[in-house]
Amino acid sequence: MTTQEISLEQLINETPEAVYYAWTNEMALTQWLCQDARVAVQPHGRLYLYWPQGYHATGEYQQVEANKALAFSWRGKDEAHSSRVAMTLTQVEGGTRVHLLHSHIAEEAAVSTIQQVWEAGLANLQAVLETGLDNRLYNRPFMGIMLQGQLTAEQLAARGVPANGAVELGGALPGTSAAEAGLQAQDLLIQIGDKAIETMPDIGQALQGKQIGDSLPLTVYRNGQPTTSTLTLRRRPAPHVPPTAEAFSAELGRAYAAADAQLDEILVGASDAVAWQSPAPGEWSAAEVLAHLIICERMVQTTVGVQLNGNPCPTGRQRPTHDSGRAGGVSHLGRTGGGVENGRSGNGRPDWPLARGVCGPQSHLYHFGWLYLGRDGQPHPRPPAANPRGCQPKAVSWYTRVIVIRYSLLGSVHQ
Repeated sequence: MTTQEISLEQLINETPEAVYYAWTNEMALTQWLCQDARVAVQPHGRLYLYWPQGYHATGEYQQVEANKALAFSWRGKDEAHSSRVAMTLTQVEGGTRVHLLHSHIAEEAAVSTIQQVWEAGLANLQAVLETGLDNRLYNRPFMGIMLQGQLTAEQLAARGVPANGAVELGGALPGTSAAEAGLQAQDLLIQIGDKAIETMPDIGQALQGKQIGDSLPLTVYRNGQPTTSTLTLRRRPAPHVPPTAEAFSAELGRAYAAADAQLDEILVGASDAVAWQSPAPGEWSAAEVLAHLIICERMVQTTVGVQLNGNPCPTGRQRPTHDSGRAGGVSHLGRTGGGVENGRSGNGRPDWPLARGVCGPQSHLYHFGWLYLGRDGQPHPRPPAANPRGCQPKAVSWYTRVIVIRYSLLGSVHQ
């Protein structure tokens, strides 16, 4: 049987230890190679990689040399035969040379897909390790709109808008092409190019195949009247990336201090009764949203903990170590009345600033959940898919209100 092979090299301005970690940590793998990863980095350990386009690959580790080399079998979607991946790391002047050899590829049709996976992956590995920026996010077209929610045909009819659906905008990020095109909060987006926009996923579909620099006509309804403008797609603005863990924590602290100052001003006199009140039939109260956000907070803390403390386990399941000075208190996220829960300082604030707001409004850390401030000035939660009613949150007063408003101010979804 005739087989083919792919041989690639990438020079990365980092240590072999950092590059090896990026290949062997589940969370790190998703930051440069795939969308989901399950790995047990040990001889005969299994691996599973998944990409959002539907491609996936499974395999078994055959060689594991810490900071030097990896080898594993590879069997991708619709591939009848397994192939082999061998990766070696060599320390050279200027960083680490990564050599990848993907051999014994039996299916002709698989070569192109595998080539794209590794060429894009290695280039992205360099970008992530050297700049902190994921090419999959920062090299794709960016509009700069904030998404508020979806409206049905019935809701639009009540506003005099003749459409089957629309996406309400929460505004435009300053300095983006959306702002230059004049898009505003409460605009109802119904058309991008020749694509009707009825749901949020329609926006992504309208941008498929588009490149940075392309211009698109947009149609929105504003105050009941249609308005057409042209928007030029640009590169997503890159956030400031703190160079060290200490600088990272300090930046988080400043972001949280600013948000808390706004919260203290907005929430003076709010009661626990308000926290449990549902703003509308079928919508969550602030306390119920808190139960969901506690789970999200744990996810964020895990992400931050792995990045700051990096603790890959031999079994491949990452259990980051959280020291009390960094990420303590994730199990007790609030206070009731005047009491203070574990992991919190005397004023009720977390001892270590939590991770919402880490890298500016383009960060994916914002996307775990969001609320919106209604026209009445009150927080209105948008329920996520999972119902947290059984979570029984302990904290429903001060910190409930903090999370509600913080996610209102900082938690918008961006396109």
